[in-house]
Amino acid sequence: MERPEKLFTLEEAARTLPLVNVIVRDIRSTFARYSEQKKEIGRLRHDTILAANDRHAEAVAALEESVRILSRTLKTFVNELTELGVLMKDPVEGIVDFPFDHDGEVAYLCWRFSDESISTWHRADEAVEDRHPLDETILAAASDCS
Repeated sequence: MERPEKLFTLEEAARTLPLVNVIVRDIRSTFARYSEQKKEIGRLRHDTILAANDRHAEAVAALEESVRILSRTLKTFVNELTELGVLMKDPVEGIVDFPFDHDGEVAYLCWRFSDESISTWHRADEAVEDRHPLDETILAAASDCS
C-alpha cells in the first residue's frame, strides 16, 4: 500500500471536519439520487422488454443523462476530499478515513456522517467494520504525527 502524502493528527482531522461534513453531506445526497435514478432506469428497461416496445425510451435517455451528470458531480466531491487528504469509504453511510501515523505504520482515523466527532480508528489491513474506539495510546499517536 502506498503511503499517503498527507498524514493527519487528531487535531488536524477535527479541524477539517466542518468542511468534510459539508462535502460528505453532498456526496450522500447526490449518491442517493444517483442510485434511485439507476434503479429507475433498470425498472423502465425491464418494463420496455416486457412490453416489447420502446415507450420509455425518452425517459430512459433523460435519466441516463442525469446519471452521467450525477456521476461527474460525485467524482468532483470525492476529488475535493482527496485534495484534503481524506479518503471516502462509504457514500451511503458517509464514512471517511483520515490517514495518520501509528507506530510508523499508516492507520486511519475514521469518521461517520452521523458522528459528532472522530472517535474510532482502524489499521490499514482492517475494514471499516473493524473500527476500534480511540484509546490513550491512539490519542497519543494521533497527536504526534505531522
